[in-house]
Amino acid sequence: MFFHLPGIPLGILTAIQRLPSPFLVVHRDWLGQQQQHDGGFPGRNGGSSLYYSAFAARLLALIGCSHASQWQRLATYLKSQLGDDASIKTLVDLDSAVTLCALATIFADQDLSDLGTRLAEVGRSLLKSLQREDGGFAKAPHSAAGSTYHTFLAIMAAHLLELPLPDQDTLSRFFAKRQRSDGGFVELPMLRHSGTNPTAAAVTALAQLGRLQAIDLDGVHQFFASVQKPDGGFAASAHVGESDLLSTCSALISMSYLKEKDLSFNLNQTENYCLSLANASGGFFGHHRDDQCDVEYTFYGILSLAALQMLKQRVIRG
Repeated sequence: MFFHLPGIPLGILTAIQRLPSPFLVVHRDWLGQQQQHDGGFPGRNGGSSLYYSAFAARLLALIGCSHASQWQRLATYLKSQLGDDASIKTLVDLDSAVTLCALATIFADQDLSDLGTRLAEVGRSLLKSLQREDGGFAKAPHSAAGSTYHTFLAIMAAHLLELPLPDQDTLSRFFAKRQRSDGGFVELPMLRHSGTNPTAAAVTALAQLGRLQAIDLDGVHQFFASVQKPDGGFAASAHVGESDLLSTCSALISMSYLKEKDLSFNLNQTENYCLSLANASGGFFGHHRDDQCDVEYTFYGILSLAALQMLKQRVIRG
């Protein structure tokens, strides 16, 4: 079954099928072992978390689950977390809850329309309170400027909730103003040095809006080349010396939208980097100094490997 996860091209979703089945089974089984008694999934500090449960839902949707009860338990956990609307205080909370609700509706075969209606009401109010004059959405009520990353989250959540957003010209101008001379993007207007994740957020958001032409795409490509490290991974910025799996995944997703056929990156080396972070008994580490696997980085690892499959096919066809 193929489905739409906002921010992930369909080509990457289908490329999951080209990853070795035994490899996926190891990580699927590991993921199943992480599910808690309340149906949720934990972060690194133990105890179920809405944020990590949403990543688990994304991962279960990508690689399948061993038992239908996994989705049913996730739906039960979601209901328990939304008993009080005050639990949704940020766009991160909203995006996590909306994603989990959308996927549980598909895979748990349950009617969650009441939760969807409540999330739409909460989302409408939250988006209104966080919208700023610069055209973006802020991280918190006291934040004066829009955040590149949180504006990306607002677009993803509004898409799933079918809520209106500022017009596309306004959003395009917001993102375009965050691009810097190195080709990348910054999180906030006062920053000078670009980051990999703000750049990925801007590229992915503009791709969803159909407005990639609003930015310098050659500059974006050059920026990603500047943050790739000798081990094949990508760092959080040009000023960071070590690769990490989040930045690598973000860069790969962005490159899938750039539609570059002549990719000036060693994709095999990047694949080796991602595989080096896979734990033999399941789960992925976040970087080479990491000593603990978690659900979020496992999602990034699997998604990165699928993105690499798609990008390699593009090079072959090119």
